[in-house]
Amino acid sequence: MNIAGFTADALGNHNYDRGQDHMARIASAAAFPFLSANTVFADTGKQAPWAKPSMMLTMNCVRVGLIGVTNPEAPALVSPSALANLKFSDPAPAVKAEAANLRRQGAQVVIALFHGGATQFSASTEPYFVKGNPEGPAIDLAKALAPGEIDVLVADHTDVKVRAMINGILVVENLSKGRTYSDIDLHVSPRDGVVYKTARVRPAWNLGVVPDAQVKASIDRYAEALKPIFNEVVGESGTLITRSRGGESLMGNLVTDALRAKYGSQIALQNSGGLRADIDAGPVSYGEVFNVLPFGNQAATLKLPGTAILAALENGVSDFSGSAGRFIRVSGISFTYDQSKPVGQCVVAVFLDQARTQPLDPNTTNTVFTNHFMLTGGDNYTMLAQGTDKVTRDILVNDVIEYVRATGPLNPQIEGRIQVLGK
Repeated sequence: MNIAGFTADALGNHNYDRGQDHMARIASAAAFPFLSANTVFADTGKQAPWAKPSMMLTMNCVRVGLIGVTNPEAPALVSPSALANLKFSDPAPAVKAEAANLRRQGAQVVIALFHGGATQFSASTEPYFVKGNPEGPAIDLAKALAPGEIDVLVADHTDVKVRAMINGILVVENLSKGRTYSDIDLHVSPRDGVVYKTARVRPAWNLGVVPDAQVKASIDRYAEALKPIFNEVVGESGTLITRSRGGESLMGNLVTDALRAKYGSQIALQNSGGLRADIDAGPVSYGEVFNVLPFGNQAATLKLPGTAILAALENGVSDFSGSAGRFIRVSGISFTYDQSKPVGQCVVAVFLDQARTQPLDPNTTNTVFTNHFMLTGGDNYTMLAQGTDKVTRDILVNDVIEYVRATGPLNPQIEGRIQVLGK
């Protein structure tokens, strides 16, 4: 990012995947500031030193203020220990206060960079493009601000494309991993500030682009060192194995089956946000499996009462927008939920077998596999704390690679483990 010449970066949950000490080290090595106006220490209320609230810069003789905002649900999306003593406040008051401060300093344009996005999807011939009336945290933030407090809100996190005018604020969001970018056009009057604004969401083509020699050399060096490990073929797949964050998925079934088999548990519970890639049909490499489970998360086993299992399932379907990482993956059980019912009362049937002949008894205890992230309350799976005989096991990716090696051609199926009513 230093070589690429970044001006600033807004902090989000993934910046803390390896903890706040690691984030502080990254910030000290960066030639640009990391921004977050709503990140403070819980005990003192003071701003975290690696998280600058905002910055001012001059572009084409125009004074531009940038505000960073972290998604307030970040503590539920990383291991809780990673964010000990950090508090992420409501974005709207933080943006209001910082925008006023920047305007006092002479900012003619104010742009908020928010690690929160849109979650309302409309049918479209163009995949991932939010049309109609978008909803979600980014839209809520724009609606909470007064017209003119900020001019542009650059959203993130939900991996969709957005271009909308909300409450007089231009809201844009792009696909992740640089697949699209927003070309924002602002016309600024010295007297009246922004008088016209628009944006186009463009695909990131690499036609005619020559790779930066310094960056390419660094990537090539690491790729060459990892090639013997990542290119090793560990198995074969008879089909494209895809993931999703809603409904049943092939990847969810594969991973939960592998981990339930490894530890001999009755039930396996896995959050869909921990599954980060698909696996193509054909030979399966170590690197492909690693891309599915890249976080170094550990397996965990425990004994869990039926009431807590039911609560976990309720949490797992409490957001069925298609973008929530908490959406649950299961093995050893099947269940039905009704989207028309209130959150917390959606699960209407749970069975301990695929044939749905053995209902879950809330008063019995079952052996359960999960991952350490969920076990420690990640993605709001706080009910797993009710478990006993908790044991931390091997790294998830190692367990799944072991399963892939020992299994013939992979061919997971959609089996009706998760059935949906009220669509």
